[in-house]
This record gives sequence, C-alpha cells and structure tokens, in this order.
Amino acid sequence: MANITYHKVGTTYRDYFDYAVTGLSDSDFTVEIAKNGANQADAGTTITNISSGRRYALEVDAASGFPSATGTYQVIIYRTSIPNDRWESIVVVNTLGLPTGTTGLASFTSTTADGRVTDGSSALEDATVYIARPSGALLAATTTDSNGNWGPVHFDADGTYSVTVQLGGYTIGTASIVVSGSTATGPGDDIEITATAAAGTLLASTLWAYARRMFHSRTGDKADAEVQGAVNDALAMVAGARDWPWLYTTGRVNFKAAYTTGTVTVTEGSAVVTLADGTFPTWAASGDIYIAGQWQSIAARDGGTQLTLDNAWASADTDGSGLTYVLAQYQYDLPSDCRTVVNVVVQNGWLWGPAPCSRWLIDLARMTPNASSGAPSSFMYAIEKNRMAVWPYPTADLMVNVLYIKKPAALTSASQTADWDDNQAEVLYRAIDYQVSIRGECVAGPTAELFERYKEALARAIPNDRTTRPRTVGFSGGGGMVPQNLGGTVR
Repeated sequence: MANITYHKVGTTYRDYFDYAVTGLSDSDFTVEIAKNGANQADAGTTITNISSGRRYALEVDAASGFPSATGTYQVIIYRTSIPNDRWESIVVVNTLGLPTGTTGLASFTSTTADGRVTDGSSALEDATVYIARPSGALLAATTTDSNGNWGPVHFDADGTYSVTVQLGGYTIGTASIVVSGSTATGPGDDIEITATAAAGTLLASTLWAYARRMFHSRTGDKADAEVQGAVNDALAMVAGARDWPWLYTTGRVNFKAAYTTGTVTVTEGSAVVTLADGTFPTWAASGDIYIAGQWQSIAARDGGTQLTLDNAWASADTDGSGLTYVLAQYQYDLPSDCRTVVNVVVQNGWLWGPAPCSRWLIDLARMTPNASSGAPSSFMYAIEKNRMAVWPYPTADLMVNVLYIKKPAALTSASQTADWDDNQAEVLYRAIDYQVSIRGECVAGPTAELFERYKEALARAIPNDRTTRPRTVGFSGGGGMVPQNLGGTVR
C-alpha cells in the first residue's frame, strides 16, 4: 500500500526516501506523476542526497509543481537505470492539508434548521458527526460546537452523502447531503437525537447509601472515603469481569507527521537542543528526536527553537551546529478511560498492520541501523499502559478512530449515575457487598461467602444480557475505513 499524505495547496512539498546507493543526484532519478489517473509533467521536482548517507529528499516547488493545484496525485520515483526499484506515494493536495480539506468546489456548514444537532429543543455540543461517501467510505468526521453546528465539510464528487450523529447517552441520528457541482444541499432540518433513559436506581447517592448500610451505617470522613472506595472498586470489578456491550465507546488518537525542518545544535554535557531555520511543533515534548544516529527522549519544549532532552548529550564527536535531525512522535495516549481496545477504524493512511505486537519489538526496531528513515522492513504497533506505539513513526498527520471498552467513571458526586446497566444491578450490589467486606465487617456476611454470591450473580447476569455486542465498526464499502480487530488490553 502506498503511503498517503495530505498536503496544503500552494506550499512546497517535501518527502524522503532511502536508496542503497549514496551520492546520486537529481539526474539519476526519474519522477512520474499522475493526477486522478492522468499523467502529469514532473515540473518543479528536485531530488537531493542528504546527510551524506542513503537518505534522499524530494522537493516539489509550490508554484510550478503539482502542489499548485488541488487533486490526488500518485508520485513514483525510481533510479532511471533500474526502473523496477520504485518508491511510491499518494499525495492529496487540498485547501487544509488535512483529510477534511477540499479538493473540489462544494462545501457544507450546518445551520439552524439545516443540519444543526439538537435534542428536539436545545442544541447539543460535542456530538460526533460522520459523513460517508455514496460508496459508504468515510469522508470526514467532526464535532458540534456549543450551538449544535458543525463544518465546513468539503466534497470532491457529486452524489448523496450520508450523515450519522452520535453522542453518549443519546440515540443515533441520521440525515443526508446531496452534492451536485458546486452546490451541497443539506438535510433541510435539524438532526434530532433523543436522550436515553437514565438508570435512576444507580445514582451515586443510592449506591453510597447501600454501601453505608452494609458498612454498619458508619459515619465520618474515614467511613465516607471507604464507602465511596467500595462503590468505585465494585464498578471496576464488575466492568472487568466481561466485555459488557454498554461500555463500548469511541475515541480518537491524532498521529503527527515527523518534523525535519532546519538544523540543530548540540553540545557535549548539555541537554539543550537548539534549532535554526525552523520552529519545533507544539507536540515536540511528547516526541523523540533522532540526531547523529541516536534517538533521544525529550523532557520539555522550551520554545519554538529549543528542546531539553531527558539526558545530557554524551558524544563529543557530533558536537556542533548544522546537524540534520528527525523529530517524531511514535507513541500516543489512548483515551484516559480506555480499558480494552476492540477496533481501530481509520482512513486509508493506516499502515501498521491488522494486529498489535509486543512493545519490545517496536523498541528493538527503533534501535536498528537507519532507524531514522521511518521505513523498516515491517510496520507494527503495540498497545500497552494506556498508550498506542507505532513503528515506523508517522510521516503524515492521521486521525485514528478507536472503538474501545471503557472503564466506568469514578463516582465523586451524589448526583452522578453509574456507568452500568440498571437491569444488571444485582451483580453490582453483590460486588459492593464484597468490597465492603474487605474493608471491614459487612452486614451481608463474611468475605469468602460474599465472593461466592458475587460469582453466582455474575453467572446469572451474563446469559441475561440481551444487548447486542458490536462485531465490526465503520461504514461498509469503498475501502475508506479499515476495521482492525485488535483485542489489545490496556494494562
């Protein structure tokens, strides 16, 4: 699969590739470009050998090359004398340089009575809006603002696009947008989603009152803390016993393209890295930097032109200025309430395989020669300690949608409702009995007996669960979304 890159129109395009032979020049290579399947001139392209190694840079001028016009481009590079040894990339040039940018003329932004998301009377904020192509492939995903509005969403082809709206605690809403030429006609009405019924008997105040009775009605600050701890630990206990369908939810991880602009200066004994002719991106503190054959962890981004490493620079041989580097983020935080990852659903830019590997394999790949290239022999990812790590590091921004089973939110306010199905309250109460017992004497009985009662309630709860479990995710057809069945547990 060719790498897919999103690029902003009217800006210089740069990319990198490795070749086994060093010292070659632009004249040794052939660049072939096709736009939407039609051959294009290779105007404005330059290939340069960088770092006196096997790393080559492709630069395409913003005015004379393909970045001057929007569209989808296939870029192929090969050594003229060996045409079968090819490097290929797909470049989508649009107005934003992101998957939601426009490569066509039509766009749509919701307004009141035309796509706004409400509960029938009030606008809803932070609802997720998915727009799918006529084929079913995902075109874009966005969220509503405080007025229930969303957009703009840009379209590159005629047809009827489906709109799906989701928000936790609400039913799913649907609508459509019809695109013809430069006109996108919206739903013509608000998209209404309805709040689902709350589990009234599972209010925090109700659960705390029950736990306190089981705790011999003790009062005081210490008893309050024990009661709340017993309820929250019981929720975690029952949630971890099975992949309960009502705990499935979605989140998002935003991959960042590696940054290589300018050159850096390092000094032996100093942890400071300074940058010339560039600006370190704001995410730099979450990344690692590759300089002179070494990956270094970053402790802080001190500003646009300075980083502080976790450790002082130790190699006097590479002291100095004008050093090339790669700043990359290869590990990303998953949603904080994620317990088990079920699926990763992304657009076609996903390259890291259908199943996770062990984290140590990624760390091993990073330590191999030429690890800065971002192009080892295999693409891999791992899920561990509430993080997703990928190798090679991303070379383009990518939005990754994650379907996961969440941890129930801790109850800290009496008015909160537990993340639990009211129809399965029995197993939660038996778990509370057990959790109270391990904190002291419980009215309901001794610890061993209460644990057996909990297991019996759990055995009854599982066959009584009539909720359909999701088995796949995403819009069908078109290849625009790629479901990955993971089963990776966050520890």
